[in-house]
Amino acid sequence: MDKHRLQQNERRVICAIERGYSNSESDVGKLRAFFEIISPSEITPINCTEMFCETEKVFVTGRFSELQEKYGDKLFEASCIPSSFERRDGDCRYVTRLDSCSDIKGLSCSQVFDHPLPNATEPEVVLTSKPITKSILLRSKDYIYGPFEYMPITDTADGNQRYQLKAITSPIKILYRHFTLE
Repeated sequence: MDKHRLQQNERRVICAIERGYSNSESDVGKLRAFFEIISPSEITPINCTEMFCETEKVFVTGRFSELQEKYGDKLFEASCIPSSFERRDGDCRYVTRLDSCSDIKGLSCSQVFDHPLPNATEPEVVLTSKPITKSILLRSKDYIYGPFEYMPITDTADGNQRYQLKAITSPIKILYRHFTLE
C-alpha cells in the first residue's frame, strides 16, 4: 500500500489503555477510544460523526507493555490504520503501535464528573474515581461547570480522594460524552 493511501485511511483518536494480553508472547493489547480527532479544531465522541469501530477499541500490534508503562491511566492520542486481517465479530477495525501514540497537545478534553459545584471559598470535591484527564468538568443538574485544574489533598475515610479545584483561564471547546473505564 502506498504512503498516500495509508495516510488517507489513517484516523486519530484520543484513548486510554484498555487491557493487555499477558499470555501472548507478542506483547499485544487493546486501547479504549473515547474521541476521534476529525481536524485540529474538531474532536467528536467516538462513533458519533462516522463509524470508527463497534467495539470502540484499537488493537495494539506490539510493544503494548511499553505503551502501558508510558501512559498508565492517562489519556493519549493514537494514529490508527485499518486492520489488514479478516475481522470477526468483536474484533477491532483499527490497529496502532507504540510509535503512533503521543501525548495530547494542550487541553484537548476534560473528564466530566457528576458533582455539585463546590463553595467558592472552599473549592474542594470528593471524587469516587481518579480523573484521567489534565482538567475536569463538574455536571450538576442541567449545567456543566469548569474546566478545573485539580490537585489531590487527602483520602477520605471511605477510600475516595478529596481534590482542590482551580479554574483554568485558557480557552477550551467542550464536547460531552459520559464514559467509564472498565
